[in-house]
Amino acid sequence: MQIDTHSIGSPSGTGHEQQYLRSRQAAAEQAQNKTAEQKKQVPGRENSSGKQEAPSEQELRKAVEELNRNMDFLNVSRRFEVHEDTEKLVVKLMDKESGDLIRQIPSEDAIKRMTQIRDFLGQLYDENA
Repeated sequence: MQIDTHSIGSPSGTGHEQQYLRSRQAAAEQAQNKTAEQKKQVPGRENSSGKQEAPSEQELRKAVEELNRNMDFLNVSRRFEVHEDTEKLVVKLMDKESGDLIRQIPSEDAIKRMTQIRDFLGQLYDENA
């Protein structure tokens, strides 16, 4: 894994370093503004009792695709996925050069435990029914 570092020779930095920092800050602000605008455009779905409903699978997958597109321009290798069995959001941090998995949130162990608990509760419910 390669880590990019930037050293600044003087407190004010060189012109190139300042330009780089300004461009990264502008990109971050642009992403923040885009996200805020998107939140305004997506009205909340409310049920008859006025409570917020969970998004549909299609809406969730569309949001995941948008997150992946937004992360690509930041040069950060993060992947957002929906786990098939649990239908939970999974974030994977990947080494951009090698493609190796660095970290997954939630971990595979946590997903396995969620599945086991869901299965156990299903069996318990079936036995009591």
